[in-house]
Amino acid sequence: MAVITYIKQLVQEGKLSFGGRLPSEREMMATLGLGRNSIREALRTLENMGLLSCVHGKGNFLVNQIGESFSSVFSMLLFLKQSDFSEVQQLRRGLETQSLLLAVSSADDSTAEAAAQWRQTLEPLGKLVEHMRQAAGHERVALDSAFHEALIQCSENRLFIVLQKAISSLCQAAIEQVLTSATDAQWQSLVDCHEQIFQSLLNRDGQAGIAALDLHYSQSSPESLLTT
Repeated sequence: MAVITYIKQLVQEGKLSFGGRLPSEREMMATLGLGRNSIREALRTLENMGLLSCVHGKGNFLVNQIGESFSSVFSMLLFLKQSDFSEVQQLRRGLETQSLLLAVSSADDSTAEAAAQWRQTLEPLGKLVEHMRQAAGHERVALDSAFHEALIQCSENRLFIVLQKAISSLCQAAIEQVLTSATDAQWQSLVDCHEQIFQSLLNRDGQAGIAALDLHYSQSSPESLLTT
């Protein structure tokens, strides 16, 4: 705990930031009066948390790999049957719903300049929808993933973004199976949902956005695609 508190202090004082090298084990031992084993145990904890990267011959660096750490935790929960894919999907859906509402509520269109800036922010989402219309095979999977990642980023909530990265790898295999097995008509219906989500953001219409997300998740479930 003393090591973590010390590192927090370095960050607060502006002496350390992401990408920066931590003091050596010898320096921390002298500063904190701790033994080498205590220092190394604390560093291993930080590494497991995704906050530290050890580079052989160069030292330990402060990093932001928390998403990968969360992904490992979620993966282990699935492996131990303490969670399942439906719960992962519920978390993903909740994140996207809240991201959409947050983006809509924080969008500023009080001036023509602000409104133009908002349209520019959303432009990548619109282009992704355009590309989706012509996509086939595994390209559909990549574009769908990019769209949902961009939706989360619209919230500008860094914790949402970390969680999205953590759960995306868990969903990837299932999403790929669903999208690559969809018929062209089913895919176009899903693209329509993405278009509606984009338009709801553009119009700052949260209720329309939620309706579009609900429709998207109902249409993209394996059960729905198998019965339509």
